Amino acid sequence: MLCKNKRCGRDIQSDAKFCPYCGRLQTDKHRMRRSNGEGSIFQMPDKRWKAEIIVAYEIDGISGKLRKVRRTKIAKTRAELADMLPAWKASCIAEYQAAMAQQQEEAEQTAAAPQPSRPTLSDCWSIFLGSRAYEGLGKSQQQKLGYAWRKLERLHDMPIEDITLDDMQELIDEKAPTYYPAKDMRTVLSHAFVVAIRRDLVAANRTEYLELPPLNASKRKPFTNEDIAAFWTDWENNHSEFVGYILVMIYAGLRPGELRALEISNIHLDEQYMTGGSKTSAGRNRTIPIADRIVPVLRMLTSGRTGQLITMNDDRFYARYWDTIDRLHVSRLEPYSCRHTFFTRLAEADVQPGVITSAGGHESYSTTMTYTHVRLDKLLDAVNRIDPHSDKGTV
Repeated sequence: MLCKNKRCGRDIQSDAKFCPYCGRLQTDKHRMRRSNGEGSIFQMPDKRWKAEIIVAYEIDGISGKLRKVRRTKIAKTRAELADMLPAWKASCIAEYQAAMAQQQEEAEQTAAAPQPSRPTLSDCWSIFLGSRAYEGLGKSQQQKLGYAWRKLERLHDMPIEDITLDDMQELIDEKAPTYYPAKDMRTVLSHAFVVAIRRDLVAANRTEYLELPPLNASKRKPFTNEDIAAFWTDWENNHSEFVGYILVMIYAGLRPGELRALEISNIHLDEQYMTGGSKTSAGRNRTIPIADRIVPVLRMLTSGRTGQLITMNDDRFYARYWDTIDRLHVSRLEPYSCRHTFFTRLAEADVQPGVITSAGGHESYSTTMTYTHVRLDKLLDAVNRIDPHSDKGTV
């Protein structure tokens, strides 16, 4: 056979243990290896020996890769580590498994434990509903906020600290494409966030950064004499309930919200006045004169009834209003134009500004008018001038 030394490579006897020419050992050295999974023992630079075992495999939380869980032990001699390796490895694995079991148990207990409740948007809104600020609002304003609150249903059960500006903006853009409904939704959210700020639930009122649709200011127009005549013709021929409501708004100067909030018990037909109104201090719970021609209308609308004059919700009210306007082919004006018609007709009838101010429930033409007290007979005389058939003036 040939010598295993490549530099030598001479032909030697097949049973030779060493090469007679170069002295190279001809038999292979068999390095002792441990079985897979038993662990490793190797010498360190300082001549000591180190044993290393793998007790488990885990998924790295950052990289997502599989990593080994190692344990190591150092001794002066290799034999010392070799003797204790099996028992030490079993002990390390048992210790690791016990630790993992304890962590799992603690995690399950934490998950099962009741979590401290976090106040939601609905919780904060409920607090506002019980506040003096809400009680000080007029009934019409309360109804508007209630309608806006229902549009925010998607956010009701969200913890208020988790509600982002984007959450609110997307919902407003979806539910309120025009300025005033969007403004009402923002007002509701703002009240809730103020409650949350006062209770250290949030640091800032995020609603300040909400964007609203542009306000397209349009000049309101009054109904014409022909429009009013068409309302009266339909009422006299058909006694249409909603036409009656429109005539009441025109002749009493009521806002749509004031009409919907009007209680029948506050309508005094014999004395020709009712109490109601909202919005300003002068307009809230004011004396509202009932024109002669409106008395039989209100008498028919209230006959045998109690509670509120109008019981339909906002959507139904406006749907009925527009159906009536389209059916009669009158000017297609918003419900608030009824109140505008009231003031316009009084002004055109040369009614004194102070009387108009009090009749309509405005605070004043000037600050002085706030202190003017107009007698009921003067108010009745003023509203009766709206009627073209009145001998006290025509419009």
